Amino acid sequence: MGKEIDLSVLIPAYNNTESLIRALNSIKEQTIAKKVHVSISDDCSPKKINQEKILKFRKYFKSLKFFRQSNNLGVLSNVTWLFNTVETDLYTILQHDDYIYNKNFYESALNSFYENKDLVIFYGNAVQHAYFEDKKTYKEIIEKNKKMYDLSNIKLKGLEKNNIMNGESFTYNLANNSEYFMTAWSAIILSTKATRKVGGYGGNYSLTKAEANSLKVYREEEHFGILYLLSILGNIKFENNPSVIRFVESSSFSVSSTNPGREMIRDPHIYALYKAAYFAEELLGSEKASPILKNISIKISKLSLFKGTMYSRIFFNSYKIKNNKLSDLFKVSLKKAGNFKSQITTIKIFYYFLLKEKIKALLKFFKIKY
Repeated sequence: MGKEIDLSVLIPAYNNTESLIRALNSIKEQTIAKKVHVSISDDCSPKKINQEKILKFRKYFKSLKFFRQSNNLGVLSNVTWLFNTVETDLYTILQHDDYIYNKNFYESALNSFYENKDLVIFYGNAVQHAYFEDKKTYKEIIEKNKKMYDLSNIKLKGLEKNNIMNGESFTYNLANNSEYFMTAWSAIILSTKATRKVGGYGGNYSLTKAEANSLKVYREEEHFGILYLLSILGNIKFENNPSVIRFVESSSFSVSSTNPGREMIRDPHIYALYKAAYFAEELLGSEKASPILKNISIKISKLSLFKGTMYSRIFFNSYKIKNNKLSDLFKVSLKKAGNFKSQITTIKIFYYFLLKEKIKALLKFFKIKY
């Protein structure tokens, strides 16, 4: 394979030791496990992760490091902290609830980067399995659950041979076809060099804590901002069949009633993407970033700005796009995002999926097949 390409697996962990062990067991089975660097950061879990059990996995990897934060950093900040320790060519963020099913997954992704020097993202496929669904084997989950994206979908734009897509087409699909173009974070592998070029994972393109407090939004998600930025720099590779199982546990922060992001719906999404667009232009210039910025403006127009604050106008003016034509596009997008009709549509969608989740849980409780 020529020069060996290294991979860091970053695992932001919180509370659940058994889920973390399941995730580590899946990495252990990877064909290149001995070439993988694993870094785990326990984000000051109230229920401490059992470090002794975790460190027993050291012998299976090139390296394994375990850190425990003295204060709770938050979901995004914990990953940012881990990213700043990376010394390898590539990195991936493995959610500690998840499981890598395909034993070839990491090797296949690394080979893709080796064979395509313009690649900045390997966008692997995944399935999702919720805690209230019937217990199944990993194989049954992969085979019977719907994959998160389907490359045969005629609505997808710009897929080229060898399952490659350029950045403009990729962000077009993120903006226009997000409901059937998502995947799990654990299925995404990223170029470290490219990420550092745009300021690092969770870097200046994301909301600061002061900004989030002023805007009264939840800061600890970056809403795929890094994917939009990296798309300006290169290509994206996909896979047909899912390699990753996204487990949604009852303890998962994403479904927790205490997750502050659940009450804020979509406002953080708009602010995060708006700021990412500003930094894309600042770092890479209007001409190079223009196709991606247009797609970010489309995405913002499809979201809803519910709770503007006194600081909202200041924020949008502070991160105003300099190119006049692009700036006008974003003005139109923000106007659409503040539209009452679009807010009502978003509320309907939000509560539809919330109700669906509750119904599934009740049917599971009463042992009725969904």
